[in-house]
Amino acid sequence: MKVDFNSERWFSDLKDLADEFYNTSDKRFVTYDRKSIDRIKAAYFTRLRSLKKEIFGSVDPVGKRIDHHKIIALYVQLFMEKPIFGVPSVVNSAYASWPETMLINEMYCLEILFTVLEAWSNRKINYSKFKDYEEAFLKLLYYYREYSSYYNMNNYRKNSEHDKRNNLFTYALAHMVYFVEQNFMK
Repeated sequence: MKVDFNSERWFSDLKDLADEFYNTSDKRFVTYDRKSIDRIKAAYFTRLRSLKKEIFGSVDPVGKRIDHHKIIALYVQLFMEKPIFGVPSVVNSAYASWPETMLINEMYCLEILFTVLEAWSNRKINYSKFKDYEEAFLKLLYYYREYSSYYNMNNYRKNSEHDKRNNLFTYALAHMVYFVEQNFMK
């Protein structure tokens, strides 16, 4: 049985998931801004509108739906652009668990992908089979987060070129979500 998917309803579940991540994190190094999820939710609607306009053209995109792969990709993308967990840039690896501390945002986004995909398809992820791809996926998310941080830090102006670049990454990430769904679901 498939879940009727209302993409905005997931934000309360994503907050709960973030709470769980923070509660099991090394709080000597990790900070958590729970309120930032509300800001991500506000940005989500803007980006969703932009993505729908890109997909459906100049027609009014209201009421048009996009596939769950792109929705999941958009969640992951926004949480990478606006990380909810803070970690100092220099952490002594002797005192912090690696990668659980340093890559907490990336691991959280991977868990978003798994959680939403499992609920949507009503199947489970085969984690042991995915293990061979996990490092590459976490690196991709890390590099995207670093790029987004640099882009935001240097106050680049938001414009249609930026929207296009975001949408292109959303499409690419959506294909990866599809790859996970097709190859790692039981």
